Amino acid sequence: MEFESLPETSSNSEQRRATFFSNPIRDMNTGNVTAGVVSGLLALTSPPALILQAASQAHLTRGQTLSWIFAAYVISGLFSIVAPLWYRIPVTAALSLSGVAFVVTESAHVPFPELLGGYLLSGLIMFIVGISGVFSKLMEHLPVEVIAAMLSGLTGIYVVHTVQDVVVLPAAGLCAVLGYLAVFRWGKRIPPVVGALVFGTVALFMTTHLHLGAQTTGFAWPVFQTPRFTVRAVVTVALPLSLLVLSNDVAPGLGAMESFGFRPPIRTLVSLTGLLSAASGVFGGQSVNVAGMMSAICSDESAGVKGRRYVASVVSGSLLVLFGLLSGFIVPFMTVLPSAFLGIMAGFALIGVMGSSLQTAFSNSSHRLSAVFTFAVTLSNIRIFDVSSPVWALVGGLVIAKLLETHRQ
Repeated sequence: MEFESLPETSSNSEQRRATFFSNPIRDMNTGNVTAGVVSGLLALTSPPALILQAASQAHLTRGQTLSWIFAAYVISGLFSIVAPLWYRIPVTAALSLSGVAFVVTESAHVPFPELLGGYLLSGLIMFIVGISGVFSKLMEHLPVEVIAAMLSGLTGIYVVHTVQDVVVLPAAGLCAVLGYLAVFRWGKRIPPVVGALVFGTVALFMTTHLHLGAQTTGFAWPVFQTPRFTVRAVVTVALPLSLLVLSNDVAPGLGAMESFGFRPPIRTLVSLTGLLSAASGVFGGQSVNVAGMMSAICSDESAGVKGRRYVASVVSGSLLVLFGLLSGFIVPFMTVLPSAFLGIMAGFALIGVMGSSLQTAFSNSSHRLSAVFTFAVTLSNIRIFDVSSPVWALVGGLVIAKLLETHRQ
């Protein structure tokens, strides 16, 4: 996929400055508001369960967990509000779902300060890729099949565990399955994971005694975290996280906008992804980026008149900011939910990602061997020399693709 970066002229800047302060409420309509709500629901229902799993494995305090959620949601929400108002395009940001899934695999083995160092270095890498203008060339030379195979293996681990968790919580698990299938069949634009969450939660409260107790709640605020920069942070966190975010989130998001006739400023948006990811990392969050599926929803024709679709992104961003501000009231109650239930929700959140990744990974027969190798090694969940299976899979897959499959074509 080729991306064209547009130059920022003084006349464009003056025009955008004028439109930025114009009232977006007059451009609101049923189509773009609905698209914004649906887009926001994707970010509100999918990542939290994964974040809580990662926080539990990393033995994070309540304050560190809330700071992570606050930073990731508020910063990505502000990105989704300011950028659309400035450029008048439906660019929508969120914390990376695939990135969170990857972090869960590392959080049990890499100390939290090193994870933070990896987040900051990942943001720096993405900023350099954006500001240098090499994003398009990087995407051209990276075998997308290998990245997709790693992601499908990574998400496959959670989906397989979902089956096991349904056996542990059969009533809530089966109701979650029914809810997912019902919304998938009849919900049209509603994300199926919303059905799983609603049906599963109702069944859980009806069949399981939860010790809610007196939960300490209050507004969450970001807390500065001290990172540690090591070689392991670069190899096992920064590099694979950057490739995942750029190839699985940023590239599809920009491509979706271009497919609907928008011309996003590639260099600026990729650079902002890096800068804001680093800013989130300072407070314990990771990967604030242009979101693929959410940008596609807000760019779609169902979001209304083309010139007013940017409102969908603003609505989506507003929901993310609200969730981040209220996370101090929401997260304490989520922490008392059974771990099996969080696992079920995490698996349902990743089913769509796994399906699309598998389709991409095995769509090109010329990269079949590298895709199979990457998928199998990632799914093995091995760890050699303190390096996780997704990293070994990515390295091996790229070597096979470049040194063996390229020469056979």
